[in-house]
Amino acid sequence: MEELKDRLSFLRKQSRKTQEELAKELNVSDKVISKWEKGGSEPSLADLRNIAKIFGVSFDYLIDGKPNQHDLLIINRRLTPDEKADDFLKQCYKIVRNRNYLKLKDKLIPQKKMVFSKRDNKDVFVGFEGGIFKYDVYYQWEQVYTPYVDIKKLLALDDYDIYKAFIDLPATFGELRYQLKKNKDEEGLKATQPVDNSREPWTYEEPKKSLTAEDIIGLTDYRFAKEIDDQRELNEALELLDPNLKTYWYWVKALIEKGAMLQKVVGYSDYGECDVFGDDVPSTKLLLEEAKRQTKE
Repeated sequence: MEELKDRLSFLRKQSRKTQEELAKELNVSDKVISKWEKGGSEPSLADLRNIAKIFGVSFDYLIDGKPNQHDLLIINRRLTPDEKADDFLKQCYKIVRNRNYLKLKDKLIPQKKMVFSKRDNKDVFVGFEGGIFKYDVYYQWEQVYTPYVDIKKLLALDDYDIYKAFIDLPATFGELRYQLKKNKDEEGLKATQPVDNSREPWTYEEPKKSLTAEDIIGLTDYRFAKEIDDQRELNEALELLDPNLKTYWYWVKALIEKGAMLQKVVGYSDYGECDVFGDDVPSTKLLLEEAKRQTKE
């Protein structure tokens, strides 16, 4: 059941205020705000009246939780694209901070792209630029539960340490749903419930006819569904890997340790003159040894 502390927290977040900002307006400490929102204490009647004015809701709604028509307009206000963008960036920031990469935040976190609008007479948010997170509309960043990593952007940095730090992040909507199911995260599953319940969009991406190493080296589009034949994708990634990459030997080592194998022709198909490939175990072992030697130097 919703309580006063819940309404206070909701209204503050809805208005995009921090606890510190609200505390300053009420002339109290941010610790007091935190205590109110946790239910450790309650605001005085004078503070409640000031809170109602700040958030534009009725005093009665704050007290008993019964909104009038005007209160409903405030409560059900839709966030603007700019506000949603700020929420997305905050989540990206938390991920980068938790992985101890704040020193590279300008490289890893997208930047808001703003364009001046004559109609609004101000800068208007139109999209994102840069960073390693996906912000394509098809990945629903506006309703994101946790930001997805963009493998191509991650690889473009050509930094193996950063790759290792962020590669475990989901890269597709389907992968995120799989991980939430695996971890029995009911809250996350509810937050990412597809609009069309008849199917889950982007549950997996169909393999392309002509794969490149950058498309599949991260393997995040496949690792969430074990039934997909990812052994073939591992092998093809190893074959297509560009030797000119600064971190080539790191990728080689990572792929082989994940199960990639060099291939050789072992025969022909019964259905025509096409090659049948098999694992080249000796050559793969030699390549792995060389990769380990190169990565130690």
